[in-house]
Amino acid sequence: MNNNFQRKAILAYGVVLALGMSTTLNGADVLSSEDRLFFAEGLYNRQLYKQAASEYARYLEDYPNANGNDALLCKLGESLRLSGDKQGACKVFYTLAKHKESKYNTEALLKLASMLLDINKVDESEQISDSLLQKNPPKDILAEALYLHGSALVRQGKTEAAIKDFDRLIRECGTSHYLPFAKVALGSLLADPEGNQLNRAEQLLKEAISSGLPTKTLEAESYFYLGCTRFAMKKYRDAVNDFVALTSKFPEDGRLNDVYIKLAWSYFLAGMYTEASSSAIAALESRGGFTQAQLAELRYVAANAYFEVSNYDKALELYKSIVQVDSNSTFGQKASFNLARAYYNKEKFDEAIDTLRPILNLPQHREDALWLSAEAASAAKRTDVAVQNYRILASEFPNGDYADDALYRIGCVYRAAEQREEAASAFLQLSEKYPRSEFASDALFFAAHSYAIDEDERALGLWKRFVKEHSGNPKVPAATYHIAVEENRRGNNAEALDAFILIYSAYPQSEFAGEAYLWSGNLFSQKGELAQAEKNFRKALTYKLSVDSEQQAKFMLAIVLQKQKKAYMNYAKKFPNDEMSPDFLFKAVDISVAYNALNPQKTIDITNVLIDNYPDFEMTPMAMFIKGFVYENQMNNYEKALDTYHQFLDKYPNNPMAADVQSTIKNIGIPLDELIKTFEQ
Repeated sequence: MNNNFQRKAILAYGVVLALGMSTTLNGADVLSSEDRLFFAEGLYNRQLYKQAASEYARYLEDYPNANGNDALLCKLGESLRLSGDKQGACKVFYTLAKHKESKYNTEALLKLASMLLDINKVDESEQISDSLLQKNPPKDILAEALYLHGSALVRQGKTEAAIKDFDRLIRECGTSHYLPFAKVALGSLLADPEGNQLNRAEQLLKEAISSGLPTKTLEAESYFYLGCTRFAMKKYRDAVNDFVALTSKFPEDGRLNDVYIKLAWSYFLAGMYTEASSSAIAALESRGGFTQAQLAELRYVAANAYFEVSNYDKALELYKSIVQVDSNSTFGQKASFNLARAYYNKEKFDEAIDTLRPILNLPQHREDALWLSAEAASAAKRTDVAVQNYRILASEFPNGDYADDALYRIGCVYRAAEQREEAASAFLQLSEKYPRSEFASDALFFAAHSYAIDEDERALGLWKRFVKEHSGNPKVPAATYHIAVEENRRGNNAEALDAFILIYSAYPQSEFAGEAYLWSGNLFSQKGELAQAEKNFRKALTYKLSVDSEQQAKFMLAIVLQKQKKAYMNYAKKFPNDEMSPDFLFKAVDISVAYNALNPQKTIDITNVLIDNYPDFEMTPMAMFIKGFVYENQMNNYEKALDTYHQFLDKYPNNPMAADVQSTIKNIGIPLDELIKTFEQ
């Protein structure tokens, strides 16, 4: 039998064995040692690892001193590993590891470290890989040893040390087969939400995915941790993309139940509420295997998403389903609270209060529950219950999120109920206890306002304190106005006037500026400063005033003008030769024309004094024209009007108004409709 034929026969026999046909043959009796090795290799190459292991073991038993047995030990160990006999594989690699002179010693140690990890003998694995690292091995060995050592450290909970191993692998072994494994491993460790290396974790995992990963398992792991990293970074839309990629590419991944929950939360926190509810509901309907807690969490996310889009009916339905199953679980308690919120938003305040009662005794929810219960009671006009809960909240949680808000709300509730003393007390407590609160300034303002309504002497001090301590508050003009009014009420006219002037000077666009001009006009009038009073009354009338204030401004303006007219006339009478006298007389004329329409003769009398005594005064021609105007339009005395107009032309023929006077003479006494027809022609 030739050699070739014999080898074919042996291979055929190998196939028979591979196919499981019942035959036994003692290879040592029939085949040479060379052919037996060839036979074992054939089994190994055909991935018949159990049979190959058996042949390698028999050969080593029969030829214990043969050359190359260390290589066969390595093959035997690998065959056992690949066949699933990890314990047996470890024994073989242990044996080979003892042969320190063998060129397969390092390979055996690496295999052993890996196998020990597989069978959860982590400490031994870590020791073996550490021993390899101590030898300063070449980079191919270094990379694998670093990866195994880091993996063992992770199992031991030695995260910081593991990070150093993976980081070193990435830095020093850039071309290694283990590089993507190290990037994923390091990225997963740095993905800790409590850590400060999320940016690097994201970069490592992105690099690993973009470079192409050698195994589906590693790729799935990369997407998972990248999604978790971006979730921790609050990049919720990116996290959505990662989790969607994981679910679509790896529908059988063992983490999918957790992933679907994270995906729903990512949608929710990204503000994609429709997608969040749809994703959560779809997971609930299409998948099994969720734990009770996971089911509750999915329903909770969906309910929250419905809540955010104001679909309170669906939210209520889901919250109730969680509470009914287990109201004492984490999500059962959260659902109970949000159930009350949904009732509150539907204005079912009594239901909200009832739902919150059992939660009030839960330490982790008591603060929020007290607040919502108080708010619901306030909305339901149950003042006593509201105030009671606000007070408990402020007392039990003085440093909590709601303490200052609760005191403010107590003040508001009492203020709405017109219990002003109680309101002021609550507001003052807030401003003194929480001076940096966002409500502190308004609280002080409303405390002052509560006292002011009853003309309580305490109001003025609080108004002044408010202006001093909260100068940037938009209510400062109002407070200053109240200060001015209160000072005026007390008879402190100088202080009142200063405050009114400050309002219209510093806050001219304020709603109180018009009133400040009116009040200050009164005070200037009382001081005898009639010109300033007139100015302020006129300025007040440029603002939108209340009907009463507008009437008062007009009335006081008329009085001031009358006072001014008398003052002007008395001055001219007393000091006829004073250079100011003719000017004062003309001002008196101007005032009289506007405010003496019912007694026009007074205007005529004043103009006569000016015309007779000061014919050369620059405004005397205008006074004469006004005299003619009054005769014509206010007294309907056309004869005297014409006489006055002719006197004007005789005395002042070159005056710029002469042409207007001539035109007036031509048209005097003509009815308006006829005059219009004349102009139309």
